[in-house]
Amino acid sequence: MGTYSSTFRRWSRAVAAGVICLFMFNNVPDAMQGIMGPKSNHTLAAPSRFHTTVRIEERYGRIVATQREEIQKSRFQNRVAASYLSFFMEHFLTRYGSNISADGLKRLIKESFSNIDFTGSNIEELYKEGDTFCFPYISENKSREGILRYYLAHDRPLEAMGNIPRPVVSDGEVMVISESLGEISPLAKRRIRFPDFSESEKQFDRRPVDAGLLHKAHVKYDMAVKRVVNPDDKPLRALYGAAGADVSNFLLSTNASEGYFVSFYRGVFRQLSEKHLKRCFQGKDPDKYIKKHLDRDRYKGKFLGGFANSATFDSNPRTIVAALAFELRSMGVDLRTVQVDSDHGYPRITFRWGYKGAEEQIRAITFVNADVRRPEEYQDLLEGKEIDVYYQRAGNELAEEYSKGKDGYIYVMNSHLKPGGYFITDDYVYSPKRKCYFDRGPLFPLRLDEIEVPGSEQIGEECLRLRLPWLPQSVESVYYGWHVRIRQKPFVGGAPASAQEKADLAAEAADEEEAPSVDISRGEKPVQDLIDTADIQTYKAYDIRKRAPGIQAYDEKGQKQNVIIGIDTSWVPGMQESAIQGLLNKIRYLSYKKGLGHIVVIRQNGEKLAEELLEEVGRRKTPLSNVIVFGDQKVLDAEAFDLLRTPEAEENGAFFAKIALPEDFPENSYVRFLEMLTMAMNLAFEGPWVSLDTSLIDVVREGNRTFRFIPKAEPFEMEELKEMYEEQKKILAAT
Repeated sequence: MGTYSSTFRRWSRAVAAGVICLFMFNNVPDAMQGIMGPKSNHTLAAPSRFHTTVRIEERYGRIVATQREEIQKSRFQNRVAASYLSFFMEHFLTRYGSNISADGLKRLIKESFSNIDFTGSNIEELYKEGDTFCFPYISENKSREGILRYYLAHDRPLEAMGNIPRPVVSDGEVMVISESLGEISPLAKRRIRFPDFSESEKQFDRRPVDAGLLHKAHVKYDMAVKRVVNPDDKPLRALYGAAGADVSNFLLSTNASEGYFVSFYRGVFRQLSEKHLKRCFQGKDPDKYIKKHLDRDRYKGKFLGGFANSATFDSNPRTIVAALAFELRSMGVDLRTVQVDSDHGYPRITFRWGYKGAEEQIRAITFVNADVRRPEEYQDLLEGKEIDVYYQRAGNELAEEYSKGKDGYIYVMNSHLKPGGYFITDDYVYSPKRKCYFDRGPLFPLRLDEIEVPGSEQIGEECLRLRLPWLPQSVESVYYGWHVRIRQKPFVGGAPASAQEKADLAAEAADEEEAPSVDISRGEKPVQDLIDTADIQTYKAYDIRKRAPGIQAYDEKGQKQNVIIGIDTSWVPGMQESAIQGLLNKIRYLSYKKGLGHIVVIRQNGEKLAEELLEEVGRRKTPLSNVIVFGDQKVLDAEAFDLLRTPEAEENGAFFAKIALPEDFPENSYVRFLEMLTMAMNLAFEGPWVSLDTSLIDVVREGNRTFRFIPKAEPFEMEELKEMYEEQKKILAAT
């Protein structure tokens, strides 16, 4: 929690931003009137007076404003809305970056500032243009119009760098520009609305939406998943780990004919039996059973969240049966036709249901009272059977098991999964220890191709808007329970991740959970000293995800391709190998965690790196031009790497970044690993030259796609080097 004094200083800067920006409209009386209000007795001049009326503070990770009753009743409340807006724009942009949508930013502002009536502030007019957030402004006499543009300094967006007036105020990373649009005309008002991604009635299943079970965004997302795993509506058999009563998402995502719901949490399934199911579905009135045993107020969280929290169910099996009946009814199933029997002693229901636009078919779901992480508990059911899909969603800590590799349940699922079958998994977990969410996707023990959910960028944006109340907890929290990754098992068998890769990722995941988060915007010592010394300050402001076009490589059809980076570290001085290990782990881990799923990072020393790169290129069908080889000059000059080169057309071959340490390079010299890797990525994809101090790195061009990097010697104490690499890890994660 920030101190009161620092919060007040930030608010003061926001007030200054609002006042200065309004003055930029060349209408001083209107500017003052807009922020102060006509005939107002209140003033912003004296901080002591302001202290007595408004207090902005942080509560449980959120910024809130508390006001005295007399202020809430006055017009002063609305007149300072522009200043409050500046404060929150600064706070949220600094915290979450420019990737957040305009609607997401508006929702955060409204929820965190619920005590203020924004009616007079036109906050709904806030829109996003490129990487700038624009707030249209109309003077009090409605004669002039302008726009305040907020953006992060290191983004340097084109829309804010053109023929627009200079920035009028800045606070750290957030810049504000005032753009005057002159006299208002009927066509001058600029307004951009969030696009409606609704599908046609023929494609969209409204049944769970109309029943109040799922928001249309979650339905659309599930149906997009189904278009990947079962486009031809085949009769699939699927196993759902930690399923609970989630019939809706399961059927919408797979259209499976046969399902196994394996659940074990809080004891609710330990008592579920055929008898309990019959009391509901073969009783006098299933609808009355639902009304009696299901608390709809507690279950309604699924509508926006996409999943029902396990806390919704108590240890009474009637609750889970009532939830199951509600799910079926919401999906359009006639509850009077549901039949109850058993399969290998496990309770089972059969019913008729048809996917949107298809005829009804008989479905069966078997409820397995077991922990999916312990397949020995339900081995009799799976024996001799194959499944088409393994489905996992909102599994609490389930994905933590990924780190067990061959000893984990994923390998058992893979042994029963048919060639060409699919893993559909929500890889996010909740850590009770840190009371935060984490993405465990990088630890998935099988190296399988990930398939993008069709339209995921648009549909996912809509889902994210629903989850913004979770955002102050962590970025990962907004994905938990609805966002899934689709991985397909090859028809010839799947290749497991190497032992080195799993060890690296597991170590980095554990390190992330243990290490406290670092706010790099504060410039605290000794962090700031290390950043300045190691020449990382420039790198911090250089967003590798946006500045390296290769990360968003596109083929001629405009579809994303994989980018493969092979790293050889045999050139790193021996005494620094252990010190730099954590940084290497972080680079690989973030290639997944920060949404860069199309980047594949392979670590291997010597000629084995060439073998693994060629294998990965063939398996992913990646053009050689999307491959970067980064390593020791002598290693990369070996014949083993010749297959990655195309002498007849060098532009079609891999990019080679050769590291050549001078002969007199001391063991304790800073190697500038991160800086050279960034340079290599930009040179490989014709990105802008990195504005690092090249006087410390000589760059020699050997060919169109071959460069040699020669770092200058700069000795440090070994402990200083360790601290530098550790701080680079934190900076890289926070950027």
